Amino acid sequence: MKNLLIITVILFIPLLSFSQSGIGIRGAFGYSGESFGGGALSYQNIGKYEINGAWNSNGFGLSALKLFELVDADALTFYTGIGAGAITADFSEYQAAIIGDIGMSVLLGPMQFSFDWRPGYEVFNPDSSPWRFNFGFAVRFMFPQKN
Repeated sequence: MKNLLIITVILFIPLLSFSQSGIGIRGAFGYSGESFGGGALSYQNIGKYEINGAWNSNGFGLSALKLFELVDADALTFYTGIGAGAITADFSEYQAAIIGDIGMSVLLGPMQFSFDWRPGYEVFNPDSSPWRFNFGFAVRFMFPQKN
């Protein structure tokens, strides 16, 4: 787990030089059976992409999403996205899913607060139902935008 965190941080460093981006934490609250809930180290480039390294008491996961801005009104953004994710269940089973994202974010100074709904469909090794859903709330420190 420690090695995963180090690799994730190293991969994030080059991304910091492109447009407005930020790093922080995302809490996911799963519902609908075996949905993944827990915490995540989250990197987001506003309106472009989001990468998460997640963990909970049963395992860990990685996800990447391509984001699309629906409404961008200065500090308020509504967005949608699509991507993929992989998780471990009980540190022994592995699952992969196609995931979607619908959310909003607010910038207050250098901080971004976002709330999203993330449905997913497991395409590899699903449990009793392949559908997964969670709500997430994230807090990120946004790096200054480079011109």
